[in-house]
Amino acid sequence: MAHITGIESTPPSITSSTENSSIVPDLTPLFTKGRYGPSHWIHFLRMSSQVKTSIQQQDAHAYKSYRTAKNEMRTRTLQQLDGVSVYRILPSRHIADRLVQAYLHTFQSVFAILDIPIFRAQYDDIWKKPELPRGTPVYLLLLVLFTGSACLPPEARVPRIVTQSWFYVAVTWVRDVTEDINFDEDWLRFHCLQLLARQVLGQKPDAVYPSTASVVRGALNRLRCGAGHAGEETESRLLAIVIELDIQEAMLRGRPPVINDHDFQLYFHSQVEADKPPNTTAHSSLKSEFTELSFYGLLKKTLPLRLRIARYVNDSSRERTFEETLRLSQEFLAALDVCKGQVDSFRMSSRPPTTCQTSLFDLFNYGFLLSLHYEFAIQAHNNPAYYYSLAICRSTSLSLLAAMSAPENEDFRRLCLQGSRALCDVHRKSTLYLQGEIMRESRVNSLFARDPAALLTRREMRRSVRGYLDFSRSRIAAGDMNVKFYLLLSTLMVFSDKQQFDGRARQEVISVWNSNLELCLRRLGAVRHEQKDHLASELHPPGIPKTLLDSTGVGFL
Repeated sequence: MAHITGIESTPPSITSSTENSSIVPDLTPLFTKGRYGPSHWIHFLRMSSQVKTSIQQQDAHAYKSYRTAKNEMRTRTLQQLDGVSVYRILPSRHIADRLVQAYLHTFQSVFAILDIPIFRAQYDDIWKKPELPRGTPVYLLLLVLFTGSACLPPEARVPRIVTQSWFYVAVTWVRDVTEDINFDEDWLRFHCLQLLARQVLGQKPDAVYPSTASVVRGALNRLRCGAGHAGEETESRLLAIVIELDIQEAMLRGRPPVINDHDFQLYFHSQVEADKPPNTTAHSSLKSEFTELSFYGLLKKTLPLRLRIARYVNDSSRERTFEETLRLSQEFLAALDVCKGQVDSFRMSSRPPTTCQTSLFDLFNYGFLLSLHYEFAIQAHNNPAYYYSLAICRSTSLSLLAAMSAPENEDFRRLCLQGSRALCDVHRKSTLYLQGEIMRESRVNSLFARDPAALLTRREMRRSVRGYLDFSRSRIAAGDMNVKFYLLLSTLMVFSDKQQFDGRARQEVISVWNSNLELCLRRLGAVRHEQKDHLASELHPPGIPKTLLDSTGVGFL
């Protein structure tokens, strides 16, 4: 597990108090398409009004043209997929086996959405008994295939329009069976997979149906009214996963979660107490065998605290103070230390977690630290009392970016390359924070800029920012059409070492913006050409070759 070095769980004593001073970037309409809360990555952007004005005046229409072309391509894609039958879009068994296996070895190991024995039986029936009616299981499979497509290496990648068809048919089906929704375990699994697919691959349409709030209410009512019914334990676990995925979505969008920590603990108190880890000093009693429920259990232990952090950060009606930030941070870091000790013990098990699985678990936790401390970290240059927040954000950002670029973490890097939102937004926040620090220290005679040790840190920050800019360019080459971050970061880096924004600097900014926007437009045209008439040539009825998932082949977890 990535660990923050040089930062103690217990912060220094608070010597001064401050009222909330929420920092909201002065963003032009070119850079926004809605109102986002503080945890959204766009709020980590620190760009001078001069740079933003220059870009807007020079090429606002070109960027709008890019967005229009992208939306038109998406509309045509949806029109192609309209009315496509599930019988037509299922891939061959060989391809499906690889995609299922990719999903199981990544997201299933963290969220444990599927019941593996049940899923395997249903999966075999889909291929061995094609004459049977195809209800919820086949649409669950489509979402598994879609999410698993983010995990395949480039040489085995399935065309984008084909994977989009799996998602589109699944979410269209759920809209057509409204009267049958009863919030049992099959429906909860479907909703979990739908939320996960949207976060991992950023797939639209944006509106989730049914809404997560209604799913949580319906599931709670079912569990309260039918206490003791068969499957209650499974439904309760799936409800906790729905809440986990919702809090990740809340941090991505910058909104409060649909449930607060009090309501969560009120219902899950008995489960939380039952799952509560023993005292960390009693190492012999810690469970060291890694299972598919291990990471789910650790996420559930920190979930109440992360619910508090998400609401604290994104609730606009709530005052945020440095004292409360430090209290939440201290609790959260202590909880993460317990999790780190547990994960370290998993490495001694017969089937230890992979580096990719551990990195996913870290990603879904440490991003909360950035959003919690960011507001005070950017004020630390003017008020040294906030240095602890600066140190947390700087160390966390460097650790997260280093984990993604580590040579031994190729699978995780591939996920971040081909995935979206949940797999890149925390890294975007980290990069923008570090770039803001670089720009700040190059212009201001900061107290921390004079620290000799800070010279090495600044070099490391520059390497990390440059590395993620190159990575963002690779994402565009791999088919990512959400280019706003890349355009903004590449423009910021031009201005990072300049002491003032004169006419020459303005021309450089405009030149870089235009050249990168032209690159993105060319790539969009290439994607549009690749997708043209691709649906008819790629989608075909399912073949049923000999299964690869038998006792001698690749096995399920």
